[in-house]
Amino acid sequence: MLLPKKITVSSGNSVERPFNWTPIIVLIVLLIVWGATEMTDFDFTIIFTKAPSRIVRFFNRLFPFNTNYFNRIWVPVAQTLAMSFLGTLIGALFAFPTMYFASSNLNSNKISLFIIRIILSIIRTIPITVYAIVFSMVFGLNSFVGMIAIALFTYSILTKMMYDYIETVDMDAFEALIATGASKFKAYWVAILPQILGVFSSQFLYNFEMNVRSSAVLGYVGAGGIGLVLDNQMKLNLYQNVTPILIALLATVLFVEFLSRSLRRRLS
Repeated sequence: MLLPKKITVSSGNSVERPFNWTPIIVLIVLLIVWGATEMTDFDFTIIFTKAPSRIVRFFNRLFPFNTNYFNRIWVPVAQTLAMSFLGTLIGALFAFPTMYFASSNLNSNKISLFIIRIILSIIRTIPITVYAIVFSMVFGLNSFVGMIAIALFTYSILTKMMYDYIETVDMDAFEALIATGASKFKAYWVAILPQILGVFSSQFLYNFEMNVRSSAVLGYVGAGGIGLVLDNQMKLNLYQNVTPILIALLATVLFVEFLSRSLRRRLS
């Protein structure tokens, strides 16, 4: 049953029924889904016919695996952790002062605020793997490349997260200190920093956790660590060595995730 366009209420005034956008929105979404499936060659028949047999065949190549290869992957795993942690730390150190100047409630200079945010947006737009490829052309294939790529990407992401949070904090204590003659830096140190330090530490740990996962992918573009070893073994079709690498990588990620969650829970 269709509702009338105008409804008369008890006061005698008429209320016009708003236009229903739902059918149009659903149609647009369906068109987008159809266009995406066409462009990506999405095919359900492949998923239900060819994919299962290929997955089984792939896993058959992984087992039985070479247990002796575990002794050769602990150094690359350590390199991956070191690369991720150092990159996250350097990115966080540079993000710490930048987030002050990128916050609209702290930086009243609109020009510098605009320039800083544009630069951060550009840095965030470029994928971390692209940074690794570019830096590998300059510094060669090593873990140093991965560390720089992680540091740059962490810098842009952490700064964005933090200046968004800073713009929501209570500014009363900051403004009161400014009114008494304190400098902006001192007021920030005393009134704002205690409010954001816990969140900053939590975001640092979260970025470190993400960077450990990303570092495995960075190895495929020559950024060192366990990802580079994984790429080499797969190119050589030595799948009996791939399984120990995947097990070590999974154990590392789960350990870092557990540690990160425990520390973030204590900081919250």
